[in-house]
Formats: sequence, C-alpha cells, structure tokens
Amino acid sequence: MKKVLAILLALTMVFCLVACGEKEPAKKTANLQIGQYIGACHGTHCFSVVTALVDGDTVVKAYLDEFQFMDHTKEGVVAVPNSDVADGFGASYTGDNWLASKRASNVYYSGNMAARGGATVELAANFDALQAYCEGKKISELEAGVESADAISGCTLADASNYVKGVAEAAKIAQGNPAVAYEYTGDTYTVDLKGYLCAAHGTRGFTFIVVATDGTNILGSWLDEYQFQTAGAEGVVAVPNSDDFAANVVEGQVLGSKRQCNSAYSANMAARGGATMEIAAGFDAIQTFVNGKAISELEGGVDAVSGCTLQSAPDYVKAIVEAAKQ
Repeated sequence: MKKVLAILLALTMVFCLVACGEKEPAKKTANLQIGQYIGACHGTHCFSVVTALVDGDTVVKAYLDEFQFMDHTKEGVVAVPNSDVADGFGASYTGDNWLASKRASNVYYSGNMAARGGATVELAANFDALQAYCEGKKISELEAGVESADAISGCTLADASNYVKGVAEAAKIAQGNPAVAYEYTGDTYTVDLKGYLCAAHGTRGFTFIVVATDGTNILGSWLDEYQFQTAGAEGVVAVPNSDDFAANVVEGQVLGSKRQCNSAYSANMAARGGATMEIAAGFDAIQTFVNGKAISELEGGVDAVSGCTLQSAPDYVKAIVEAAKQ
C-alpha cells in the first residue's frame, strides 16, 4: 500500500511540474485601422466600394461590393434602400433601372454573367475569393495587382487585378485613420468584416456600413451615405462612371458619397438647418464612439453620441450594431 501511495504521489508531482511548465499562449496586440476606397474596378457600368482592415502594412480583412443600375422589375434585383420612395431617393430615377448592390442582387447578376459570358462562378463567390486572397498580404504585394485571375484560387473575374489594386488603395486610406487595439493569441485574427445597407437617415439617400467585429466587440467601423446631388455644384463629387449611367438619373443630378461631397453637403446642412458640424466629422465621431465597445453595450440604443451633433446619431449607432450582429 505504501508503494502504491508513493507512486501516486510521484505521479502527482510529475503532473504538477508539467502543468507548471506549460505557459499560456502569449497575447499579442494588433492595431486595427479601417478605410474605404470608391473606384471603378470593373468597366464603366458600375462603381466599386472597397473596404480594408489593416494592422500596420498588412491587410487583415477586405470587403468588396459594387453598385449598378438594374431593372428593378426583374426577379432577384434588390435595389438600394429608399429606391421605392417616390418623393425621396426614388425621385431621381428616370425609369425602371434603379441602383442596386451586386452582392444583394447576386443571383440575378450572376445569372446574367452565366448567360452572356458563360461564367461558372457566382459574383459573390468571386468577391469572397478575392477578399480571401488579399487577407494576410502586405499592401506593397497588392499594389501591383495580379497577372490574371488564375493567381487567385476560386476567382474567375477578368478584372481580378483591378479589385486587388482597389484593396491596396483602401488599405492605404485605412493607414491614415484612428486605430483600435485588439488582443489575440496564436497567429490568426478572429475578425470578420461585414457590409450592411440600410436607411439610417431619412428617405433621400441610403446608408452603407462596414463593421469589423470578433463577434463580441466592434473593432472598426466605416459609415457613409449616398445621395443624389446637384451636378457641377462646387464640392459635389460624382461616383465613378456617373457619365455612363446618366440616362437613369434625372438631368442635373448625380449620385455622390456624402463623405466625398463633404464640403457641399455640409454647407447645405449649415444653410438649411444651422448645422455646426460637417457630415464627415459627424460620421468620424460616431465611429470613434462605437469602436472598441462591446456590441451588447450598444444594443439598447443610445440617446446621444459624445462629440457628435448629428440629429440621427443614435440611428447610425443602431445601424452599426445591426451590421455587427449579422
């Protein structure tokens, strides 16, 4: 019996020593920054919105979508929010061709790709393959693009190189934005980048939000809105390829990002409503407010956003939370 006890004690000591010798995986800190690029990665009939999340000079995640005018009466076409508001965003359409997200209209758009060009991979799957290719790469690696889609597993798009360059542009923009500290263990980040379309402010435009989340916290956010504005007015910047789809828009108007048209849009806000904060600064303040917070902390809504005077600030926060919860 004494021998058995001695053996058990010895084994216990061995296990204790082994346990003491095992160290918890070291925690690492990534400084995540998010940025967005609006360009023309594919032809002249649409504009691309590319978002990148970076840690230093490395792309952590990317998110691609494109917007094109499509016949909204066709099955599978999902027009952007507020398109059906006749006295709002929809008032600027000239016919049945409404602005739509290619991701949201993936089945319809991919069907056209197959019928017209023999495509065998759906557009959303191509976008996902491009995103996966860019993740973990240095910005400098992406700036040159790729020789062909063959370099990207699962991608068959002829303009693959342009999308890769678009991610590089978004990543360079991200490097100039505030960082959010993110602690992780091991060699990989558990972070998703999610896009979300909604109508967070009125009926005259639509909101496009991209959120970085680990499932619990908001690790980065990008907020922008698109609205038809007066063509040629000082400070108004039309989205790329606006000349191509001008026939679908009421004469004298162009679609613009509120961020890119910040000076013009903010001047209107000041003249019509006495606003004292520019729209881009308001969006930045909302992002700063939510970044680094737990989703659960914001789910109940907020009454106000520190540093932001935009009346719809609580609605934007609510929309960012919905984006993160997808």
